[in-house]
Amino acid sequence: MNEMRMVKFETLIKDIEEKLRHRLFKKTKSFYRFNKTNLPLALIYDVAQMNEYAAIIYQNTGYLVEQEWNNKYFSIADETDNRIKMNAAKEFTRIVRNDADQKYGHKFIFWALMVLAVDDRNRDEYLSTVCDFAKMLNIPDNEVLEIANIVKLVFQDKTARKVTLPTVKATFDEVLKKYEPNKFS
Repeated sequence: MNEMRMVKFETLIKDIEEKLRHRLFKKTKSFYRFNKTNLPLALIYDVAQMNEYAAIIYQNTGYLVEQEWNNKYFSIADETDNRIKMNAAKEFTRIVRNDADQKYGHKFIFWALMVLAVDDRNRDEYLSTVCDFAKMLNIPDNEVLEIANIVKLVFQDKTARKVTLPTVKATFDEVLKKYEPNKFS
């Protein structure tokens, strides 16, 4: 039974990732490369301690990063030197800030919050770090709350509301078509 739940969850994650990737690849530059794992999540989470669900998110979602960053930090999940992680975070922040309409920042915060939704180990510490990244990426609090609301929509939480911010809607429009209830339309 548990195996079937994991397959179902992996399918859900891959479906969402496909919808986000389709939206974000519309203006990809040649110096970006799509990773097969979401390496930037290792800037927040201890990948080795993730539960099975969080590991599925890490392994099945990707992120567009500059080839140079990817080459330099390909093993960031195994890194124990905090200075290296800090440098990787600074460079990642610089890369994401160059995206004027925040789609890459939104996606990063979304997957970070999805991990929190399925793995509550060290929740307060990780939530604090996610919020710190949102601030560094210049993502306003109201957009972070909207992204958290999208996580609720994905998990069919009855307290979820209609997404109203145009900037967030633009990033997640493909996801919202599937997961936002018809009662909001």
